[in-house]
Amino acid sequence: KTNIDPTRRYLYLQVLCGKAFLEHLQEPEPLPGQVCSTFTLYLHFRNQRFRSKPVPCACDPDLREGFLLEVHRDSLGDGSKMADATTMLSISDRVHMVLIKTDTSSETVLVSSHFLDWRSVLSSPSGKTSLAAELLGVGKTVNCCYL
Repeated sequence: KTNIDPTRRYLYLQVLCGKAFLEHLQEPEPLPGQVCSTFTLYLHFRNQRFRSKPVPCACDPDLREGFLLEVHRDSLGDGSKMADATTMLSISDRVHMVLIKTDTSSETVLVSSHFLDWRSVLSSPSGKTSLAAELLGVGKTVNCCYL
């Protein structure tokens, strides 16, 4: 659980699932307690870093995780002040999403790196939006993650 400060603005980014990781189409379902390769999603936004729980590699990995990102002013001395609507629109920083695969011997491989522009949520009447982020694989693979 995270304490939420009502004097600050936050962006809640919820990853709903992963789809079409086709290179893992033939991946067998792991048995309980069995060591298997895993995916871990890492996020970076305005000097904040986050990491998901590792999930077993699969064609449709169970990447369900929520991240609470703080949106603050960037100018010197304003880091603790709440960003107003105009300031939020002017923030060009995107959420950097990195997907890493860890195999059974603890070797890590970069699967994808994606920059997500989050500002579309600011124009949503409900204050929330859903989108599919295409996580382009390193090389010729394409994966999809639903937010």
